[in-house]
This record gives sequence, C-alpha cells and structure tokens, in this order.
Amino acid sequence: MLKKERRNNMTNSHLIGFILCVVTYSIGLLVQEKTKWTICNPFLLSMSLILFVMLTTGYSFEQFNKGAMYIAFFLLPATCGLSLNIYRQKHILKAYFIPSVLGCVVGSIASMSVTYLLCMLLDIEHTIKLSTLPRSITSAVAADVSTQIGGIPSITLLCVVLSGMFGAMFIPLLTKYMKNVNSVALGIGIGSSAHVLGTAKAIELGEIEGAMSSIAISISGLITVVLATFIS
Repeated sequence: MLKKERRNNMTNSHLIGFILCVVTYSIGLLVQEKTKWTICNPFLLSMSLILFVMLTTGYSFEQFNKGAMYIAFFLLPATCGLSLNIYRQKHILKAYFIPSVLGCVVGSIASMSVTYLLCMLLDIEHTIKLSTLPRSITSAVAADVSTQIGGIPSITLLCVVLSGMFGAMFIPLLTKYMKNVNSVALGIGIGSSAHVLGTAKAIELGEIEGAMSSIAISISGLITVVLATFIS
C-alpha cells in the first residue's frame, strides 16, 4: 500500500514531465551527434521515447503535461529571442527587404496551394483539409487560423509539428546538394516552410540564415492569415 502511494506521488509530481522532456531530448541530441543521421532528429526521438514511456508505464498525458507545461512556458521568450539575430543582421534585411517579402509571399502561396491540391486529390474531408492549410506557420498563429476558417486546431498543430520536424530533418540534405544557395534565400525558404523548428536549424547554418528565417516566420504568418480566409 505504501509503495503504491509513493508510486502515485511520483507519477503525479510536476517534475516528472519536465525531467522526461529534458532527458529524452538530450538523448536525441547525443544520438544525432554520434550517428550524424538525418532521421535521428532530436525532436522526433524525444517524442518517440516519451510515447514509449507512456505506453509501457501507463503514465498519462495529463500527468506528463503538468511538468511539460513549464517548458512550453519558455516557448514565447525563446521565440522573442530570435529578434536578436534580426537586429544583428538588420543591414541585410534593409538590402533585401523586397525580395524577402516576395519570397515569403511565394512560399506561403506554394505551401497552401500544394497542401490544398493534395487534399483534393486524396478526397480528404473538407474540415480536415482546412485544418492542414496553416501547417507551415508557427503553432500559436496556426491554431487561431484553423479555428477561424473552420478547421480542427489539434489536427492543425499535428501538421505544424510534422512540417517543422521534417523540414529540420531535410535542411542538411538541402544544403549538402545545393551548396551555392544564397544565405538570404535559404533563410527565407526555411522560415516560410518549417517555421520555428526549421529556424533552429537555420541558426546552426549561420546568423544570416537564422535572421532571415526568423523574419520569414512573422511575414509568412501574416500572409497565411490573409490567404486562408480566401481559400476557405
């Protein structure tokens, strides 16, 4: 009885979810560093390990989220921190302002058009179709857009996570086989298609890539809000 009570106290602890996130992501980083495999994305490995723990131990999402929510709390400050790169590269932004905006417009239109056409070809239900449209922008904006156009926010957030995760996974391959890509163009492409997760990878490539990717997140979010209203 005492052991059972201790076990319940441990699983109900707010620290468990927090520690689980930190440990699994650290393992993901270590595996990626050792293997150098694109598929060994820390985010993907972390999600897989957490899911495995939940399925094998009966640890519920509600219990997990009690601790994980503390990490989510730092998402906004971390996103605001991206502005530091923008400030450092403001001269680049001034020089490439028009091409940057046009790149975001084209990227947003291409992303939503391909998604919409693919859903039509697969005869996907209209509500699900609407839920997938804002998949290439940051989660906070995507959830609001999904609600406004009649989508399902939970499905939208799943699509956002998958877009960012796979974008971050394939960025190294892109840079490997396209070595002469302009840093500004690369940053805009990453930010307008793989949002924050892609931007984290762009920062690893260089300050210019990171700054332009950060800018693309904001511009693409605004453009997607406008476009989604017309497409729905």
